[in-house]
Formats: sequence, C-alpha cells, structure tokens
Amino acid sequence: MSLLDDSINELVTANHILAKEGVVDSFGHISIRHPENPDHYLLSCSRAPECIKVEDIMEFKLDGEPVDPGDRNPYAERAIHGSVYEARPEVMSVVHNHSPNVIPFGVTGCALKPLMHMAAGMGTDMPTWDSRTNFGDTTLLVTTMDMGRDLATMLGDHRAALMRGHGCVVAG
Repeated sequence: MSLLDDSINELVTANHILAKEGVVDSFGHISIRHPENPDHYLLSCSRAPECIKVEDIMEFKLDGEPVDPGDRNPYAERAIHGSVYEARPEVMSVVHNHSPNVIPFGVTGCALKPLMHMAAGMGTDMPTWDSRTNFGDTTLLVTTMDMGRDLATMLGDHRAALMRGHGCVVAG
C-alpha cells in the first residue's frame, strides 16, 4: 500500500472511531492533510462518519474545490478544513463536531475545563468564534472561505475553538 492509501484507510477508521465514541454526530466531519501534497486535504463526501468507506474519501484543494468529485457531494462546511490548513501549515488533521456537551460553553462564556481525573485540557484557553460578529445573522454553517478564514483567525495557535451555538473545531 502507498502512503496515500494508508492515510485514507486511517481517515476512514478515524471517522468510525469518533462516531462510535460520540465525538462527532451524523453531521460532523474529520479531515487530514494530504500526505504527499500539503496544499491539498482529504475529507469524506457528505456522509455520516459511521458510514464512511474508502471510496467516499475525496481530495480537496485548500480553497475547498474538489479535485475529482465524480458524483459525490462534498460537505457544505469544507471551508473549515481548507481554511485551517491554509492558516496553519503544521496542522495535519481537523475535526468539526456539534457535540451537545460542548455547545453550551460556546454560548454561556463559561470556560471549558477538565473536571475529572480522566479528562485533559486543550490548552490554556479556548476562543469562541461567533459567525454573527462579521457575517450577521447566518445559518451558523461555515459555507464560504471568508467565513472559514475568519474562524481560522479566531482559532489562531489554539488547538480548538468553540463555535457559538454550533459546536467546535479542533486542529492537531
């Protein structure tokens, strides 16, 4: 197997694990930077993570354009992934989720902190991105590169950013 094939298989497995563990719901998505072309990334077509197969993995340019979409439909929020990879060359994976356990922290302003012995922090603080700040009343979906870049700017050097009323993005 090639490095690309191995990476695609790992991405499929990551989707299944994060879905099984409840980290992502049916609308969450996980991507990885292309192992041979850092200006591209790999992300599934628009499908529930627990159902993703190797043939569902698509290649994208950093601007979110699919390289060879075929008859597959990409996620509407792929701009999140491309924008983070564009802003952060060291990032190799991006996860976007809508965890009901996280959403309240993006709305209330309460700090998200580890509260039990098996938990860990994601850094010293976690910024909250609010789409309304620069884009007004939206659907909260990050569907344009302008929105994605704004989110990536808020993420900055952090490992994660809350998205007000929407979930979070995690980069690693």
